Amino acid sequence: MTRRLDESATCETKNHKSLLNYINTVSSIARQASARRVFSFCKFYENEE
Repeated sequence: MTRRLDESATCETKNHKSLLNYINTVSSIARQASARRVFSFCKFYENEE
């Protein structure tokens, strides 16, 4: 019984870690994308003037 609980706990931690990695990856991609968008907007704005 205890071994089974331990296994499920380990599985939970693994899932939690991969979820955190996924969230970190997504947020860093989103940050890069928004930075790129702002940068291209500034370039476009400069070209307009």
